[in-house]
Amino acid sequence: MIALESITFTHSPDDPATSALNVRVNAAAATSIPEYTHGSAPLSYAVAYAIDATANQSTFVRARFRQTAGIASTYVVRASGGGVLGSIAQFTVAFTSGQSSVEIDLPLSQRTFSVIGRYDVGWVWELRSGRRWGVLARSTHRIYLLLSIPLLPWTQTPNSTKNPWVDLLDHACVMASGSRTAADAMRALTIRLHSGFALKYDITSANQKYGIGDTRIAGQDKFRMTDWLDWVLNRRIENGAPGAPQSKVCPGNPHEYFEFLSPACFDCAAALTLMARVLGIPADYVFHRKFGYLNYVGLIGRGKANNPFYNLSCIAQDAVVGPDAHRSGVVIHAYVRLGSNVYDVTYSEWLSALQLFALMVASLPDLFLPLKPRRPRYFGFQAFRCITDLPQSDYERLLIDRSAPFETDPNFTGGVPEVLPVDFNA
Repeated sequence: MIALESITFTHSPDDPATSALNVRVNAAAATSIPEYTHGSAPLSYAVAYAIDATANQSTFVRARFRQTAGIASTYVVRASGGGVLGSIAQFTVAFTSGQSSVEIDLPLSQRTFSVIGRYDVGWVWELRSGRRWGVLARSTHRIYLLLSIPLLPWTQTPNSTKNPWVDLLDHACVMASGSRTAADAMRALTIRLHSGFALKYDITSANQKYGIGDTRIAGQDKFRMTDWLDWVLNRRIENGAPGAPQSKVCPGNPHEYFEFLSPACFDCAAALTLMARVLGIPADYVFHRKFGYLNYVGLIGRGKANNPFYNLSCIAQDAVVGPDAHRSGVVIHAYVRLGSNVYDVTYSEWLSALQLFALMVASLPDLFLPLKPRRPRYFGFQAFRCITDLPQSDYERLLIDRSAPFETDPNFTGGVPEVLPVDFNA
């Protein structure tokens, strides 16, 4: 009698790029290969594939079978189910005399790698005896589908601490679930980060909290990804988990809030860039010095403002002032671009009640015609006008107030956006 001993996903006899990607649990822990072993806990190992690298390519898994008797034997096996991995057609496992184990490369010819997501799947392995099939084994797997091979600073160097982290894929793949294009995924990630977590704009000074800023400067060049995962994405500060920092910005002030849930634009932009790149999306971290004074915008977790630092030095002021009134401006801002279009986690577009009503009316055809391709701006409406898919000129026109007489202040004018490298501590 035979047994299914292991399944290795990070293997392809054709091209290593079409096999499963090199991943690890997080900065501290590596995953194991083979990714499945007999008797292991369900979903104990995770597997990731790049959709575009495997498209129209032969992708295989390597299965190892073992028999206790050392006699020459031949068995017929198949695997049903598999979810996005697909079923595996029947094949033979042949042992020669004295051979105890056999490895076979099995093509994933029925796979459906088409949309980003996290999938928990299982195979039922069956052994044929005469005309009847009996269950040989059951294997379960967690599969992550990424758009493309992860981009720097993520790497596919074997055993690198910068191989994609499963702990991050658990969030990025779920946030972008169902996306087929880079723009779709960027839109989903931006909306989710802007409105799906307990983040509130730092209205006191907007200092970076996670070690990132002008990445050309030592000490501001690496994002603290483990802290972002633990404190924000896993909600450990919000839930009061042991060890999570509970320090507050301006304690006792009407606007006090958890320091590490009060991100600066740098934190949000770096997080979005790195989460996009782990999915294989070529997002850029953009550093814009001398950004300017703001039109009315929505601050992440706060609401309407054109005086963004309305708690400067822990002295409460008005968030909204007259359009020509002197107010705090944004010396430096960071956001993300995909190609020439901007995605901004920190700010959202502010609309009046009349504008919201007009937008809702304009969106009605999308709501009642589900088969019609939905316009990108419709998705912005769904998330209270998150800033996604905006050309650079439209973005600056939307956010920056160039009409105020003090807009000529040289500390707030003349800046240009620069694409800077982004990295993280591993």
